[in-house]
Amino acid sequence: MTVTPAADATKVSPLEQVVVAVEGGTLKDVSVATGSKTVAGELDSDGHTWRTTGKLAYGKTYTVTVSAADAAGALTQHTSKFRTVKPSGVASVTFQANALTALRDGGTYGVGQPVMVNFSRPVKNRAEAEKAMLVETTPAVEGRWRWIDSRNAHWRPAKYWTSGTKISVKINLFGQDLGKGVYGGANASTNFTIGPSRIAIADASTHRMKVYLDGKMVRDIPISMGKG
Repeated sequence: MTVTPAADATKVSPLEQVVVAVEGGTLKDVSVATGSKTVAGELDSDGHTWRTTGKLAYGKTYTVTVSAADAAGALTQHTSKFRTVKPSGVASVTFQANALTALRDGGTYGVGQPVMVNFSRPVKNRAEAEKAMLVETTPAVEGRWRWIDSRNAHWRPAKYWTSGTKISVKINLFGQDLGKGVYGGANASTNFTIGPSRIAIADASTHRMKVYLDGKMVRDIPISMGKG
């Protein structure tokens, strides 16, 4: 019989699956629990392997209890324990439309709107965080993340969005090691749609501003640019 994580293991990631396997016998009963809470799991059809399907939690000691039968039907009991990592801090995320306003889930925004993710705690392992930050667009476009500071990351395409583009953002934050003892909290997601193209281009040398709606110039306006 093999049990993963190993007995007395510490600092186990809550993303790790608990796996119990036997050779020359079958599993009869498996329980993974902390206190009164058990973790859901499934037994393979051959009865040889059991895996958790539910999530582990941070900073908990789990007891794995196994009952297995050998080829002759004799029962064997096995018990082991392991402990999950205990973060020094847990970070959550919010989605921003700008520095002062939250992004509305399902909202409609302009062609220059970046995906703005704000972390509640500083992120040291930015590359690891980016692996958990997924942006999908319809139609598909290429883009990239840029960190404004240790708590704010923006994703934007190389050019303005196309009107009607749908953007879906998923931050699979839970269990991610963000560095310096900080781990990710609950996963988060949002989506928004790009509305009509409204672009204004101001020229400080001519003191004129040209306004374009859906690519067509509709105004050429004199502007002060702060001049009296």
